[in-house]
Amino acid sequence: MIISCSRRTDIPAFYSDWLMERIKAGYCMVPNPFNPNQVSKVSLKPDDVTAFVFWTRYPEPLIKHLKMLDEMGYKYYFLITINNYPKNYEVNNPNINQVFSSINKLNNIIGPEKIVWRYDPIILNESLNYDFHVKNFNFLIEHLKNKVRKIITSIITPYKKVVKKMKDITFDLSCMNNEDVYDLLRDINSIAKTNLMTLEICSYKHSLASIDIDKAKCIDNNLLNDLYGLNLSYKKDKSQRKECGCTVSKDIGQYNSCSMNCIYCYANTSYERALGNYSRHTDMTETIY
Repeated sequence: MIISCSRRTDIPAFYSDWLMERIKAGYCMVPNPFNPNQVSKVSLKPDDVTAFVFWTRYPEPLIKHLKMLDEMGYKYYFLITINNYPKNYEVNNPNINQVFSSINKLNNIIGPEKIVWRYDPIILNESLNYDFHVKNFNFLIEHLKNKVRKIITSIITPYKKVVKKMKDITFDLSCMNNEDVYDLLRDINSIAKTNLMTLEICSYKHSLASIDIDKAKCIDNNLLNDLYGLNLSYKKDKSQRKECGCTVSKDIGQYNSCSMNCIYCYANTSYERALGNYSRHTDMTETIY
C-alpha cells in the first residue's frame, strides 16, 4: 500500500517525530475523517508499505530521519508546495529562504527526481493577478531549477469553507474564467520548459493538450516505477474527486491539525481548531492527536 503523508495535514513539518515513532511501532491508527469513532489500524511495516508520499511545505524536520528510512528499506518521494503568496494567504508558512535552504539540503541527499514542486493552488484575483504569478513563478523557478524535475499545479476549487475563510480577501471568481486560466498556464508552462521542467495540472476538467500540459497524478505509480524499478499498475483512487488522477493510497493524516494557516486550505475548518489539536499532540500517541 502507498502511504500518503498527507493530504490532510503537514506530517513532515509538524509530525515527523510522531511518524518515526509509529514506524518503530509498526502501525498507526487513523480516524475516519467523516466518522471519528471509526478508527482503522494501518500497518507501517516495511513489507506492507509500497512507498511513502510526503506532502509538505517545509521538509526540514523530516530530513534528519531519511537515513533511518533508507536503512529500513522504505521508498518515498516528496510533494513540496511552494507558492510564495503574500502573508495574508499563507499566514504561518516558513520564510521562503528557509524553504529554499531546506530544498537544497534535501536535493543533496535524495536528488531532484524525488522532489516534486507543487505550485498549488493558483488563485487569480486583483492582487494575485497574471503579472504577479508570472513574476513569482520566475522567481521561484530561478531558485528551484536543477533541484526539481516536475511541477504540479492546480486551480483553486471554491469549496464553501474555503470561500468563507477568504471572505476578507478579494476572491472574484470572474477572474477565474477559462481564458484567463489558459493564458496563465500557457505562459508558466513555457517558463517551466525553458528551465527543463515538466508542468502538469491536477484535477482540471478541461484538456490542456493544446498547450502541452498533461494531467497530473500526485500519488503517482509511474513515478514510483521509474524511481525504484517497480511494476505498479494504475488504480484510480475513487475516494478522490472525479478529475483526480491519483492512484489509490492510504492517507494517515487528520484534518484540522495543520497550523500553517493557509487561508485557501480545505483541510482546516478553522485555525483555532487546528492549533488546539496541534497543542494536544504527543509523539507517542497512535493517532496524530
